[in-house]
Parts: sequence; structure tokens; C-alpha cells
Amino acid sequence: MTRLHDALDAIAQEAPPVDLAERAIGTARRGRFRTLASVAAAALLVCGGGAVALNRYGGDDQRTISTQVSDVLPDRDVGSARYAYLDWCKRDWKPGVNTSSFAGECAQWRIVTEEGRTFRMPQALGVYTEQSGEKYMNDSAPLVISRDGRRIAYYSEQDPTVRVRDLASGEEWPVGTAVDRASLVQHGGLIRLSPDGRYVAVAGDPREPGLLLDTSSGRSRPIPTGWWPRFISQEGVLLMIKNEDQISTMSLDGERAPTVLSKDLRPLRGVLALDGRTIAMLTEGDRPDKVSPEGIGPVNPKPDSVTIFDVGTGEVRSSVKLRGAPKGLWAMGPGGWLDEDRLLISVPSGRLDSATPRSGGPGAGDGLWDMGQTAFAVNVRTGQVHEIGTYPLRAQTANVIVPGL
Repeated sequence: MTRLHDALDAIAQEAPPVDLAERAIGTARRGRFRTLASVAAAALLVCGGGAVALNRYGGDDQRTISTQVSDVLPDRDVGSARYAYLDWCKRDWKPGVNTSSFAGECAQWRIVTEEGRTFRMPQALGVYTEQSGEKYMNDSAPLVISRDGRRIAYYSEQDPTVRVRDLASGEEWPVGTAVDRASLVQHGGLIRLSPDGRYVAVAGDPREPGLLLDTSSGRSRPIPTGWWPRFISQEGVLLMIKNEDQISTMSLDGERAPTVLSKDLRPLRGVLALDGRTIAMLTEGDRPDKVSPEGIGPVNPKPDSVTIFDVGTGEVRSSVKLRGAPKGLWAMGPGGWLDEDRLLISVPSGRLDSATPRSGGPGAGDGLWDMGQTAFAVNVRTGQVHEIGTYPLRAQTANVIVPGL
């Protein structure tokens, strides 16, 4: 997807029942000022729920994303994933004009391991080579990485269904519900994994129910039609959203009654807290009702606080102002928990302070733009923000998927 933040804004304002998946999916960001557009997910954030090694998000090792592909992903014995990406072979992707020219390797997901090896995934549907200009925000099939990096979930066109794969053992679990490619191209799709990849939630056609699956036991439960999976905790509790103002949770044993939120709280940005009873959310100040200089919709609002509220009542428990946030930070929302006090968020690097060398346009003379991601930790008690890792990638069109984001 592209223009994720703009899509989320549009969802919050309009909440159309049919196009929510398409307009809230993915993490693709496209050329120049065309930035994130993805999943309510996408696009693309996956719920955390446990501690995680910070070096997975960069730490002292700020390696530039490699575009060198070693081989096709082996059947087994693959190390933990550090990230995944699509870069369209660094060419400009124009939906409805040159989409069919991206068939083959240019349309395939790449998986990069902690050891630094890069593999292609021809079995995973990547770029929608038949996508029209009308659906430009929905550019590729979803792929997510569990928080620990050991499992991935992707859309297998051969089945056709979503599959969860353990990279070390090679074992795979089909989600069990058929997903037609034409439906994905039309509506988009959402995939969520628990931190260890045991639980998976999928949703696609807004007219059909989604599914929550426990890969260990094989138990599953339908996600009610009209509800979209947002995060899954370590224990398999799924946070769901509906329209722009309703939240609910469910597990394989049942679901709770929906909670209606006040207008200043936006469920697309929430993550279930470790205790399972509260939700952490980035909240914003004023949202200027004007078109951005790029002409792509409302100006991207900037979060200025992190708020904790009760999942059952919607009552605000606490709210603190962000401290130390870089200029240009406009994260989609938390991606999970680093520990019981700190949230993980993802920010498109090209939107950060243009004075830093990692952002801005084709300064290197290659005609490419910074399409990478920068990860930050946010302390929910103090509001302190600090950078914990970067994933630089220069391209004209790109999706970058980080574990748990």
C-alpha cells in the first residue's frame, strides 16, 4: 500500500464499509512525496506482548538494506528474519500503466535474515501486477513477520490462502479459509501475528468474516463481519476495530461487547497492553483541514501524546506528552511492546527532519528516494522517545516490513 497515513485519516473521517481493508492495508510507500499508505495495518503493524531483543530493530548495527538476493528461500534451516521488503527493482510503479511489467523477480518479496542473507519468496504473492490506477493504494499482497523473527505469514496463491511458516523447521500452517486473488486486488487483505507467531488473524473481503487461528492446536474462530484485526497478544487475545470509533477484543473462547470511543481517540492506533485490560494509543493535537504541499490529501497530523485507556469502558487512565520526538515524526501507531513500559513505533525515514542525511529526495543523483523505516521506543509513563534502529532503502517504490511492525 501507499500513503498509509493519508488512508488512515480518510478512514477515520469517512469509514466506508466496503473499502476499509484496501485503504488500511500494507506498508508500501511510493515515490517522492507519496509516502506510507498501508494497512490499518498494515498497513502493517503487528501486536507485541513480550520483551524483544533491541538489536532486531537496528541497535548499533545500522546496516543498509541489501538488494542482493542470494537465492530462493530454502525449505528449512533459515535463520530469524530481520526484515522483508519489496523494491520493484528500484523502478517507478505506475498502477494501470506499467504494472504488468513487474512480473517475475521484481514482484517478489525478499526476506533478509539476522545473518545477513537475502532470499526471494516466489511462493508468496507480492506485487499486484494487474492493479488499476483506481486502486493505487493497494499495490501488493500482505506479508508479516512475528516479533521474534522466527515465523512469517504470507499469501500463497497456489492454495490459495494465507500460510504461516516457521523459518527454521519449514513447517507451514494454512489458515484454512480460501482467499481469491481477485478479492485481494480489489479489497486488500490484512494479516496479524502474535509475537511468537502462534496465533494468526486474517481478513479480506469486507463482506465476509475473517478468521483467528491457533497454529498449535488448530482451533479457530471467525472474526465477525465488519471487524478488522488490529493486534494479537502473546496469549492470543485479538484487538479488533470497526468503523472509526469502536473497539473490541476476542479470543478463541469468545468476544466482549464493543466499546465506543470518544472522537479524540482513534482505534486504528491502539495496541493491547500487557495486562490485557488496557490499550495504549498515540494521540494527536490539531489536525489541519488543508491539503498538503504535495497535493495528496490532508496534512499528516503529528502525534503529541501517548494515552492509556480501559478496553472495556473507553475511560482514559493516563496521558503524557511525548518528549524527545524528532521533527517530522508521524507514526501510524504503536507496533507492540518492547517491555512493560515501552512501545515500539515505526516511522517512514523520509518524513523525518530533512536536515538528516537519511531523508529527503534524490540527493545522490540516482533519482531515488528514502523509502526506509526508522524504529523508535516510546515510554508510556514518561513520554520519552528515542531511536532504536534504522532500515535505509533508496528506491522509487518500496515496502519495508520489520518484525512486529
